[in-house]
Amino acid sequence: MNETTTATGADLARIALQTARAAAKIAPQPKRTRTTTTRSQRSGGHEPLPFADALSRMIAERSWATPAAAAATAGSVIDQWPAIAPELAGKVNAIHFDATTRTLHLRPATPAYRTQLALHQKQIVAKVNDTVGSNTVRHLEILRPAALTSPHHSPSSAFPDT
Repeated sequence: MNETTTATGADLARIALQTARAAAKIAPQPKRTRTTTTRSQRSGGHEPLPFADALSRMIAERSWATPAAAAATAGSVIDQWPAIAPELAGKVNAIHFDATTRTLHLRPATPAYRTQLALHQKQIVAKVNDTVGSNTVRHLEILRPAALTSPHHSPSSAFPDT
């Protein structure tokens, strides 16, 4: 631009922007202090929660068991039985878990295994609880001996066709 021409609006804006940028580079920046006030401090310690989270927290605080959680635990105990007691696989089946009484129902194949279960109840309960969760099972119900069926095979498939 030379001195004889007058600046238009766009030119004036460009000049003002360049001047502001140059001044910003030279001027010392003010120190920024960061406040450490958190939302819980502002709200008096009461953090808003989504409804599902608040409900889950209340259930956990009061040690309530939801039906879905109880069913999941029951399925977990039954499904994990072969891994919990591999030495008893094929000799003792986990039949049912009652989540309300925390009782695991076991069916032995023979009277001898029934006796062994009765003698080692505390160790079996401890082993189950170590695997599926503390204090899941409190009692064992040892059922009368009966022929066991594998969960993957029907009783008729025990003897192959000839």
